[in-house]
Amino acid sequence: MGYLGTLARHIGGVISVFLFIYLLSLVTLNLDFLNPFEQTLKDFRLTDLYFSKLRDDAAVARDTNIVLVNIGELPRDGIAEQINILSECQPKVIGLDALFDGERDAPVDSALSAAFERAQNVVLACSLARDTVIGKEIYYDSMWRPIEKFSKYVELAYANMVTEETGATNDDFATCRVFSPFETLVEGKNKPKRELFLSTAIARRFDAKKVDAFLAQADHREFINFRGNWNKFTVLDVDDVLKKNFTPELIKGKIVLMGYMGSDYTALTWDGDRFYTPLNANLVGRTLPDMYGVVVHANIISMLLEGNDIKKLPTWINYGIVVLLVLLNVVIFSFIYYNEKLGLWYDVCTKVIQFFEVALLAYASLLILDEFGTIIETGLAMLCIALVGDLLEVYLAVAANLANIVRKRRLRQAENNEAESST
Repeated sequence: MGYLGTLARHIGGVISVFLFIYLLSLVTLNLDFLNPFEQTLKDFRLTDLYFSKLRDDAAVARDTNIVLVNIGELPRDGIAEQINILSECQPKVIGLDALFDGERDAPVDSALSAAFERAQNVVLACSLARDTVIGKEIYYDSMWRPIEKFSKYVELAYANMVTEETGATNDDFATCRVFSPFETLVEGKNKPKRELFLSTAIARRFDAKKVDAFLAQADHREFINFRGNWNKFTVLDVDDVLKKNFTPELIKGKIVLMGYMGSDYTALTWDGDRFYTPLNANLVGRTLPDMYGVVVHANIISMLLEGNDIKKLPTWINYGIVVLLVLLNVVIFSFIYYNEKLGLWYDVCTKVIQFFEVALLAYASLLILDEFGTIIETGLAMLCIALVGDLLEVYLAVAANLANIVRKRRLRQAENNEAESST
């Protein structure tokens, strides 16, 4: 076979691999008995190994610029008292991850409103609703806001947590790996307005220049570079604040992040506003979410201010890597297939090569994440590597059989033509 024939065979092998994977993606299997396994396994990512198993947690320093404050089950006037005490210590910004739904007793609401007015630096959580896709852009057409008595003294920022799986929630064992730094809100006939995520707005109050630089190149989905759980931040429990069991220097000029952290923030429970994260000790088959929402916000704020956000390779580079890997395997495996000696050991040779390729790709992706803070999407690449050996063998066998059929037809036609010409 000449050079052009070999090239055509290699290109055909590459196309057959991607064609099969595309057809496989169109097949939907609805097997109820597999659902529990599917729900846990589909949410696993190789990069979770980095945060939960490989990274040296002891080498990650605490962020002393962020102070977590547990509001527990305090009523609104209790939260107001916490804010008043903290405000006296002159924090740079107070972020409150709590949704105040409707009015309560007038004295209680007035106390919280007065605390907001006195502080003048509170960023309060609200919620976006009813998202829709127009073209390729995601828009929200409404925002739930607290009562006017609270809203007029604070900066509002949405606190909606997102996942990589569209529509997935904590009940689906979805892991919180990404966040949405900003979204577009179009209410009625109003012009589109950019709304900031709670973490983004709080960090921007602390360092607008740094956060604006991040927003200039940010997407609607950014990976979270987790510093750690509550132990990587300063934490004040409910009574620590109310009884003033802290020094003012702990708060002055810092970010105070208030939110629900249960009756015991050190315990793993199903209690309240908790999320699965890549720090979860059990990567597959998890039972307990490992991080409170307010701690997730602290991790995002810390990442934004440190400037160590996780980068993503452009999609075209990821696909380019996959194509090159498949082409390389097609060339190598074709050589083995047609080699007189190695061909007898095709399955053994290809499986060994595939194993080492997958292991090397996994190691390289984790090393790049550790050294350069960049995520390489390896899922498609690993799938292609796992399938290319068998798919190429099928393709080459089918191609050879088709070539033999064509050759026999041509010979038969030539014989018929020769017979006709002799008569």
